[in-house]
Amino acid sequence: MKIVANQVAIAVENSRLYEGTVRRAAEAQSMVEAGRLLASTLDLGEVLHRLAELVRHRLETECVVRIWLRDAEHGEFRLHAQAGPTLETPPERVRVSAGEGLIGSIIYHRTSVVVNDLRTDERVRNRGRVRDEGLVSFLGVPLLLEDQPVGILTVATREPRVFAPDEVRLVEALANSASVAIWDPRLWEQTQQRLSETQTLLAVSQAAGSILDVTEIGRRTIREMVRALGADMGGVWRRNGSDADFIPVAGYHVPPDLKAFFATTSMSMDRGAMREAADFTRAVFASDSQTDARFDHPLCRVLPHKSVLAVPMVVKGEVIGGFALAWTRSHHDFLSEELRLVEGIARQAGIAIENARLLDAGPHPRDQRGGSAGERLYAQ
Repeated sequence: MKIVANQVAIAVENSRLYEGTVRRAAEAQSMVEAGRLLASTLDLGEVLHRLAELVRHRLETECVVRIWLRDAEHGEFRLHAQAGPTLETPPERVRVSAGEGLIGSIIYHRTSVVVNDLRTDERVRNRGRVRDEGLVSFLGVPLLLEDQPVGILTVATREPRVFAPDEVRLVEALANSASVAIWDPRLWEQTQQRLSETQTLLAVSQAAGSILDVTEIGRRTIREMVRALGADMGGVWRRNGSDADFIPVAGYHVPPDLKAFFATTSMSMDRGAMREAADFTRAVFASDSQTDARFDHPLCRVLPHKSVLAVPMVVKGEVIGGFALAWTRSHHDFLSEELRLVEGIARQAGIAIENARLLDAGPHPRDQRGGSAGERLYAQ
């Protein structure tokens, strides 16, 4: 009996060792596959999507894998990738306080969190969404780069599941290897963004610097600004002597039924968004402008806007005018890169307009274009 018992014990141990060997081999294969996938593209969206699909495949279960990246400037986490079926559209961004909720706990402690039953865990903030989605078990892993959280990877199942320690380690290993791979594409995208901004600024500089007519400078500048941000329409106003109300200079894609109204409507710099933009010499915006009291300009009352951006035109510390862009078909989420770009465009336009104004005030005023002021007010 003792011999049989020893043989059984040896068989059990061998089986355990074999399972461990198989598990480690699977983990190694996953890491190799992750490295191959993550290194094969520089597109950030593709990197994150492939990582999410790989995690879902390796866990061999019906689950929803999501990857959120941190937007440190706005204190938010934005959803960048998802793998697995979902019953409703998840939020594109979530605001997280350190230590608050599941995600806050993961970020604050910089460690993974496993929840066997989301329905009873007190850290769950959005219980209604969890219930509607039918989510039960949860695994959250931080994406760390030099010990700083740059994102989070979450796994949620619709059936009760206990995530084994080796599964948690596997997901952590994939997340760790992905953090650097994620950072490289982000640097590449940032470089591409800077290049695009430079090209736009160059185009504006060439367009505005080649003419001396204030209206035409305004027309060309607002056209480039609207195109760069994908807005639906825009307008330019400039100071008229010492008057606090700025007069319209040019518009782009102004609806036909509003052109006459636009051409005769001034922009007050004593209140609202333009006052704030002038006081702080920076762009002011609202993604949901209908509910923002700062955007109470007469044009906003007749225009079915959803998002609005106001940008001051500053020369030598003095506000000489401003730009306004509007989105009428859908809401627009403003990025810091976009704000930096439009502020740069506004500075260039301000210098060009001021130079043209000074020349017009000289002994031989210039007007390079024919047609009435009303005809030349709108960019094509």
